Amino acid sequence: MFERLTITEVRSMVLVKRVFKLMLGVYLVVGLIALYRAWFQVKSLDLRSPKTDEFGIAQRLNRK
Repeated sequence: MFERLTITEVRSMVLVKRVFKLMLGVYLVVGLIALYRAWFQVKSLDLRSPKTDEFGIAQRLNRK
């Protein structure tokens, strides 16, 4: 009398979705690690320049 209202997915599609979610999670973790490293590298960068900037003057970079 009553039919099933939910649509069942094929097992291969469920596997593809799980693999996709796993890969997305790995890329997110790697991206967050890269963001963390880049943030602190830029934050620790110290730029020093002479009072007047002229064309051709090299800037000095010092790390803390």
